Amino acid sequence: MILGRTPSGAIKTKTDGALGLRAVNCACCGCDECTVSIPSSIRDLAANATAESFSINGENPEPEDFFRFSETSWTTVASSYDAGYVDGCFQFIIYAAPNGIAETGNPEICAFPLGSSTVTGNFTINAITGFDYYYYTDGGQTPVPPPIVVFT
Repeated sequence: MILGRTPSGAIKTKTDGALGLRAVNCACCGCDECTVSIPSSIRDLAANATAESFSINGENPEPEDFFRFSETSWTTVASSYDAGYVDGCFQFIIYAAPNGIAETGNPEICAFPLGSSTVTGNFTINAITGFDYYYYTDGGQTPVPPPIVVFT
């Protein structure tokens, strides 16, 4: 079944194969519920990030802990967080002392285990506010203040 065309002119179709009824050949439609979309005004900075040009709460990862997978994707592990970027989508997990954990996204979909007690908030990327994050409150975890993410 033909559904239409993508912006590049490719034909979108629907198939009922082994994976069930699904659309195929569609244009990508953004980030999932556990990541945040980086604004286009700073997307080049995020895509070209290095250990020296990226930080969360003022902490840069060590260069040996920053891994680039392609021109538009990378991941890193620092002493207090894990973070990654793929094609405009950014995600982090912050390990706040002594036992707090914060993550990007929607806790109703992304929290593990689902149903965990969480508090939601907004964090900042390059002085732009309004990006969703949450932290856990089960078991007396430490509250995690809104993170500050910087790409330079």
